[in-house]
Amino acid sequence: MEKTLMILKPDAVERKLVGKILAKVEAAGLTIVRMEMIRLTPERAKAFYHVHEGKPFLNDLVSYMSSGPVVACVLEAESAIPRLRELMESGAAILSGRS
Repeated sequence: MEKTLMILKPDAVERKLVGKILAKVEAAGLTIVRMEMIRLTPERAKAFYHVHEGKPFLNDLVSYMSSGPVVACVLEAESAIPRLRELMESGAAILSGRS
């Protein structure tokens, strides 16, 4: 079994899409083993996204990720990472309301 992290961003929480997204995650065979709604501080967001240090979008990313609550989920499944990536590719339809 493989585990991976998924963070539902502030706009998904604000637009009340969390339940719909989690249902799709579970339907794709991923198990939610831990979930927590949190509000990232700018410092915590910057530490999480440290791999982007020096890139021009980092400040906007940190500001966005600390602008409201996020839902952090640990997911588990065989090949969890590629399965989640595949699901995220179809995620634009979920967030736009087309799915």
